[in-house]
Amino acid sequence: MNKTSQEDWHILIVDDDEEDYLITRAMLQQTRGRKVTLDWAGTYDTGQELINNRSYHAVLVDYDLGAKTGIEFIREARVGSCPVPLILFTGRGSYETDLEAMQAGATLYLTKSEANPLLLERFLRYAIERKRIEDELDHRLQERSDILESIQDGFFSLDRNWRITYANTRSAQIIGKQPKEMLGIQIWESFPGLLGTEVETHYRRSMEEGVSVQFETQGILRGVWYNVNVYPSAEGISVYWQDITDRKRAERDLQTRHALLSEAEEFSRTGTWEWDLSIGRWSFSRMWLSIHGTQPAFRPSLDELLKVVHPDDRQNVEQKLKDLIGGVRPVSLEYRINHQGTGEVRSLTGRAKFIRSTSGEVEKVYGFVHDNTQQRWLESALAQTRTAQQQQTVETELARKKTTLPAFESPHETIPALRTIELDTANSRDLILILDRKTSRILEASAAAVQAYGYSREQLLSMTFYDLHAPGAQTFIEEQLRQAEETGILFETRHRRKAGSICWVEVNTRSAVINNRHVLVSVVRDISERKHAEEKLRKSEHRFRSVVEANIFGVLFADVETGEITAANDEFLRIIGHTRQELEAGMLNWKTLTPPDVLEIEKQTQKDLKPGDFLQPYEKSYIRPDGSRVPVIIGGTFKGYNKRQAVAVVLDITRRKEAETALQAYADQLQRSNKALEDFAFIASHDLQEPLRKVLAFGNLLKTDYSQQLGVGGQDYIERIQGAAKRMQEMLEGLLSYSRVTTQGSPFSQVDMNQIARDVLYDLDVSLTQSGGTVTLEELPVIEADPVQMRQLLQNLIGNAIKFHLPGTPPRVIVSAEVNADNMALKVSDQGIGFEMRSAEQIFQPFRRLHSKSDYKGRGMGLAICKKIVERHSGSIEVISTPGKGSTFTITLPLKQKTPTPVNAGNT
Repeated sequence: MNKTSQEDWHILIVDDDEEDYLITRAMLQQTRGRKVTLDWAGTYDTGQELINNRSYHAVLVDYDLGAKTGIEFIREARVGSCPVPLILFTGRGSYETDLEAMQAGATLYLTKSEANPLLLERFLRYAIERKRIEDELDHRLQERSDILESIQDGFFSLDRNWRITYANTRSAQIIGKQPKEMLGIQIWESFPGLLGTEVETHYRRSMEEGVSVQFETQGILRGVWYNVNVYPSAEGISVYWQDITDRKRAERDLQTRHALLSEAEEFSRTGTWEWDLSIGRWSFSRMWLSIHGTQPAFRPSLDELLKVVHPDDRQNVEQKLKDLIGGVRPVSLEYRINHQGTGEVRSLTGRAKFIRSTSGEVEKVYGFVHDNTQQRWLESALAQTRTAQQQQTVETELARKKTTLPAFESPHETIPALRTIELDTANSRDLILILDRKTSRILEASAAAVQAYGYSREQLLSMTFYDLHAPGAQTFIEEQLRQAEETGILFETRHRRKAGSICWVEVNTRSAVINNRHVLVSVVRDISERKHAEEKLRKSEHRFRSVVEANIFGVLFADVETGEITAANDEFLRIIGHTRQELEAGMLNWKTLTPPDVLEIEKQTQKDLKPGDFLQPYEKSYIRPDGSRVPVIIGGTFKGYNKRQAVAVVLDITRRKEAETALQAYADQLQRSNKALEDFAFIASHDLQEPLRKVLAFGNLLKTDYSQQLGVGGQDYIERIQGAAKRMQEMLEGLLSYSRVTTQGSPFSQVDMNQIARDVLYDLDVSLTQSGGTVTLEELPVIEADPVQMRQLLQNLIGNAIKFHLPGTPPRVIVSAEVNADNMALKVSDQGIGFEMRSAEQIFQPFRRLHSKSDYKGRGMGLAICKKIVERHSGSIEVISTPGKGSTFTITLPLKQKTPTPVNAGNT
């Protein structure tokens, strides 16, 4: 295509009015310096066919195209990737129509009443030149896009009006759009959820101060975590955002594991510690501090730490620590301490390991201690009791057999002294096993162990300790038994019964010497129920946390008395505009977040509630950091035995409030619009009619007095002027009738619909005679209505049924009614030409026609007036139609009106 300003144009106009085509052609013929070829499409389908098969520089599209609109034409053309500039060329000069056209994909819009040859040429030239520039810009942007599309993270640019000027595929995919759909989007209008968040703060700071900003945020879309980098530019800002959800999830999992570890320490009375040698810093868990009776600020030197250890064990502990620091080996030991709070002596079991730096030096040591003071006391008491019993039993057994104890050569020989286990533990829940120290063979088993594992005693004594464990545990058990030989050990593992079932057990194993033989004594306790309870609790807590964090509602936990918010999910923090850091620092208080006027009402509401009562949801507002208020609905309950602790659920209703405000504004606008329509109807009935009458009169004079001078062409133009003036006059009359439905209706009274229908048929007698049609009138009820408007309603419906009959087929119309206790369903059915149901709504709009003016005469206002009448009577009108088979209109009206309607409210 030639890019010079004087290139020839090939233009298409899509307009069902031939007169508008002729006027447009006449204007384009006045264009100088270029040749303009104008094609005309008189229908919607013809226009679509032409743009799909021919090449044009631009297309002019009228709004009214019969059953479809020019907006639909433009939208369909854009869906079909039509590259040509599309200009809405219409007589409907309104903001709503223009906006609708641009949203559908129009390049420009031009009102016919404003068009003249110079303006039309300028619009076309602008649209064509704009398209050429856009093509060049697309080529340049494609080069940049190829680079940015290779980025796996999101990237987009904003101009200084906060509109998106570029978005790569990744960013568009995250939002669920195509990149081109994002272009031109005003970010604060399209994503209002960003307003008031840290995202807006950082974007505006970069835009206004011209500085680069980096931050992390959650919840831009679907709660995903992003690392965001914002860079200023001459045009605005560029934003690079990287998905770091996996990293954040790992951090949260780590926090969860720390919490679980803390709970495990509490449950098992085990504390952990760490010594960072590189900075000389000790750190202790809460349970370690509790076991030792020290304060959270306890940061000792090595000498101060050793002072806590019992004097008799201090040297051993010091040597073990030196072994750790020197990287000799991990250590295990039992020792005693002097509790710093009570002074009592406590027995502990500990293990510790070390970590080397890259240079091979030990840089950190860590370990755990278990408080087994109570266990040692019980073991000591039990040992003292059993020693006397065992000694007596051994002496009795030796006296009876008069022999020494066997040397355990046979795998089924047992230690007689240990056979007393069956007697000593007959009523015990614990399972006791005696193990060979070297082979781990089971030398003896208590009766409880025989019963629990399901083996016979002989079978158990032929097995090793490893045979009782679940598969894959041998290496772990070997390590535990080695530890048991040194200091004894308490550990948890899984055992397998003879039937194959697996159970969780707690094993306490220690070395012992019986008859000068070293053995291991294992006391086993089934903890399956506890493990199941722990797992159930863990899953329940996980589900609870998942529900709270993923909820679309804000959730908060608060101290009602002090007002401190102790916990909250991310949605609540978003609502109030504060951060989790502020929450964790104890800076959030629901009393200061609540406006004073609302706070007093809340206090009174909560006053009469009891622990466990639910607070019925109510509306309130919170104060954000910028001073703005966010409206919410809140409900909650007190938990615990008092009313101090409360949990509440909060829903942000900002959008609902905005919608209510917008709805009220729309209602006010609609009321003003209706008033303007009433005023216009008055003007139309008096002032606008006079100029039209003069146009018609002067036209007749021209035809009569100057027909020779005008010639054939001039007379044709006069005919068209007069035809247009007459149509305008009919439209004004229709608009006047439409407005008077509500402004000048008659009072409601008892109306016999049978009589109304007969009067209508009398008026339509000529039409029926000419068409050869018949109207079947069934029994109709008496209703409360406006008699004049009921006649107008039936006149329009029956008149349309007669007019829109099939060619060559006389019209057949049936008027019937179905009545129930409250309503009448009036039906007018015909066998006429019908129409597509997709047009069922537009036929009730003013001046909307489904057929050309040449085929069927009329103003296009009849059904609009019918709908207006039905709405005034608190009813509804519907239609079912099939092309070529006819239509059925159903009008539902109440038999008795509930409220009176103002009468003669308009101008006369």
